Amino acid sequence: DHQRVDAVRIPAHGIGDVAPLSQAARSIGGEAMRPPSPCHLHIGRAGTSLAVSWVRRSHRNWAWIDGVGDGIDGFPEKYRVTLSGPGGETTVETDSSPLMLDAAQIPGAAGQTIELSVATIGAAAVSRPVSAAFVL
Repeated sequence: DHQRVDAVRIPAHGIGDVAPLSQAARSIGGEAMRPPSPCHLHIGRAGTSLAVSWVRRSHRNWAWIDGVGDGIDGFPEKYRVTLSGPGGETTVETDSSPLMLDAAQIPGAAGQTIELSVATIGAAAVSRPVSAAFVL
């Protein structure tokens, strides 16, 4: 039986300390369970479609030596792409970048602002999204 814990309190306790002991409290948000967010989001036009691309960030090799991307790290590659605009919201899940979105998937019309975000779907959680707003 698991109970949800939102915060933890830890007393400072050392040799010679007397009650009442001071405590430190910290929130627990599960950030360590999230996969890394994608980076280098790019949105471009391809006729009436949008071409969206991003760079996967690895769970390993944090040095990012080549500045391009990281090789396979043993975790499946899955992404959630969300477009929000005056016409509602569209969500697409994909296994790779780039992604082509046709005009019917874009919740807006010419001259309107659209918010696009991409998040990595991990085994235990979803990453923080990378996002950008653009005008159609």
